[in-house]
Amino acid sequence: MKRISLVNAVLAAGLLLASAGASRADTPSLDVVLDSPSQTVAQGTMVVVFSAAISNPTGDTVFLNSASATTNSLDVSVDTLPFFLNTPLSLDPGSAAGPLELFDVDLAIGLVPGTYTGVFSTLGGADGGANDDLSDVNFSITVTGPVNNTPEPGSFALLGVGLAGLALLSRKLA
Repeated sequence: MKRISLVNAVLAAGLLLASAGASRADTPSLDVVLDSPSQTVAQGTMVVVFSAAISNPTGDTVFLNSASATTNSLDVSVDTLPFFLNTPLSLDPGSAAGPLELFDVDLAIGLVPGTYTGVFSTLGGADGGANDDLSDVNFSITVTGPVNNTPEPGSFALLGVGLAGLALLSRKLA
């Protein structure tokens, strides 16, 4: 009797997992391709713009209802306003939009050089109230240190030797 209960429990769990997988398969998706998913900027840059092309490979209209993002640093934040200003409300089957400005990344003043990463998610679905995760795109920003324009000591020595040579030459000519 216990064996039958165990078999029934395993079958029930399998059916539950299969139905969850089937409902996930019905969730629409988007193809989002960033123009430049990895960007390099100089220290002191305040805003980095990310543009993308968005397409709907599914057989149903997909509504683009919202966006969210996460980053690996509290000093790096994502502004999703461009998503709301630039993306269409929906995409018909097989249609595309872009390239368009999708999101901006705001960098804190004095952000130390390094590589900062994040994930931008497009949310929506089969209707205007859906909030399914349609697409996740990874992005990175490499912040480089300031350019050092200070001449090396050897450059000063070379300049000094050149000026001394010019002084000697001018004395001989005079």
